[in-house]
Order: sequence, then structure tokens, then C-alpha cells
Amino acid sequence: MAAALMWALVIILLFFRRRRSSRTVTYSAVAIALSMTLNIDTLYVPFDRFLGGTNWGDLLANIALMVGIFFLGRGVTAAYDFSNIVTRLALGRGVLTVALAGVVISFMLIDHAHTSTQFMLDFGSQPAAAVYSILQYVYYGVVVGAMGWICLDQQRSATGSLRASVTSLAAGSGLAIIACAVVITMDLSHVTGDLALMNVMRLFYGPSYVGAIALLCFGLALPPAARWTRNTARLQVTKRYIKLLTPSWEAAAAQRPTATRLGSITRQAENPEQLLHRQVVEIRDATIDPRSGFALDERAATIIDRAEAHLLAGDRVRAPRARAVRPAT
Repeated sequence: MAAALMWALVIILLFFRRRRSSRTVTYSAVAIALSMTLNIDTLYVPFDRFLGGTNWGDLLANIALMVGIFFLGRGVTAAYDFSNIVTRLALGRGVLTVALAGVVISFMLIDHAHTSTQFMLDFGSQPAAAVYSILQYVYYGVVVGAMGWICLDQQRSATGSLRASVTSLAAGSGLAIIACAVVITMDLSHVTGDLALMNVMRLFYGPSYVGAIALLCFGLALPPAARWTRNTARLQVTKRYIKLLTPSWEAAAAQRPTATRLGSITRQAENPEQLLHRQVVEIRDATIDPRSGFALDERAATIIDRAEAHLLAGDRVRAPRARAVRPAT
């Protein structure tokens, strides 16, 4: 389920992200999705056997997950606020390097002679295995904690789909921290022999883990999907106004020798927003040019007023968002 959610997020980010926006979150989603895909037993077993059958596949999958979480945290926080020194330290390359080094070293110390699809259940009684798992989940907790704090802070000033996004990301980060705490408790109880506590904590792991993934995916997918939906709806309205204004535009152009002729329709067809703007301007110019003798009837005047308001509304929406939030996907 987690892998399916992550691949769905990857598809949404690839199709709906802005062309010139940062790809950090997209790359992180791919890395995390690949890591979670390797948790599927039918895929993991042949992959690990290809690597020698001693769980090197588990190490590679976990490294991919750590790197993906690193870029996810960087991408999300950079989109909102990366000025806090604690946040920059928690999401810095130094912390990631130390965590990765500790994970690799502890993995090398584990006695794991055969491929296992339940690595920590089979080898979690070994102290090195406990360290191997705890280091990972401490790092995950630090990164999602920093990310969640930033999103929670942004919730106060965000509106619309952006507010829903940061709220979902903050809630997902909170559930992820709970999942990390559950895993760390399981690791400690296993290595100390308290199997009763470990089995109790296992009941909380699945819901918190899948819930965190679902909320994080929703929060990351919502802005590009909402922006695409909004832009698509706006484009349809723009095209409708172009169609309604074309007769008036043709009449205005026909009566003004210096006006742009109908050939400009073909040249501007690739950008409906510019074409509508051109129509509005040239119709307005024709109505105030005493040489043209052009006038609008009441219906056409109403349409051009609404088209002009439509264009101005788009300008007002785009400008403040471009200043407030840099694209992260």
C-alpha cells in the first residue's frame, strides 16, 4: 500500500509539476518509492539473491529511503522557510553522512547469513541490528520533525489548497514521528528480550506508518494537482471569452486600418491568455478611436467587461504567490 501511494505521488508530480520548478521532491519521491517497492517480498527475494543472498538488498533499500527522506525534507522546507539554523542543521548533509555511515557500519556487524523478508524479526535480538534500525528511524524522526514544524508554522498564513497541503504534511509528519517512536521502542524491547512489549507495539506500527505515508503523499500531491485543475478551468473560461469576443474583434479590426488583422489569431493561438488580452485591448482601442466609428452593443460590452475582469483576476492571483512560495516539485 505504501509503495502504491508513493508511485501514485511520483506520477502526479511528473505530470502536474511546473516545468521550471525544482525537482527535489520528485527525485525524493522516486527514491522513497523504489525503497518501499523493495519491501515487497516477491521483489525483494530475487533482488537480494542477485546481490549475494545476505540482505544487501535491505541495506540498499534503506539507504535509498534515507536519501529520499533527506531530499524530501530539503525540498519541502526550502519551498516555505529554510532560514532557521536548527532546521538547516537537521536537514544538512553532515547529519545525513553521519547517519549513513552509522547504518552501514552497524549493518556490517550483524550476523545475517541468509535472505530475510522480516529482517528485524529475524536478527533484531542482536545489538548491532538494533543500532542499525534505531539510527535510521532517529534520522527519519529528525527530518520529518523539522519538516512538520515548518509546515505547522506556515499553516497560519497559508490559504486554500496550500493550507490544506501544509496541514496534511504537518499531520503526516506527526504520524511519522509516532511510527519512528514505535519502531525504536520495538527495537529496544527486542534486543532486551521484552517480546511482549514488542508485540504490543507492532499493533501500532502499521496504522501509523501507512497513515503517515498517505497524509504526506496527499499533502505533496495537492498543490500541483490543484494548480493543474485551476489552470485547466481558467483556460476553458479564457477560450470561451475568446470565442464570444471574436465577432466584435473582427469588426473592430475591420474598421481600423492600423489594427492587427485576423492573421494574428493564428499566430497567437498557442497562448489563449495573450490572445484574449489582445482582443480586449484592440476592441477597447476601437471604441475610443473617433476615426473607426466602432461601437459595442450592450451584450458585447458586458462580455468584454467580464473578460477584462477575468484577465485582471489572473494577474492578481499569480503575483503574490510567486513572491510568497517558491515551487518545490
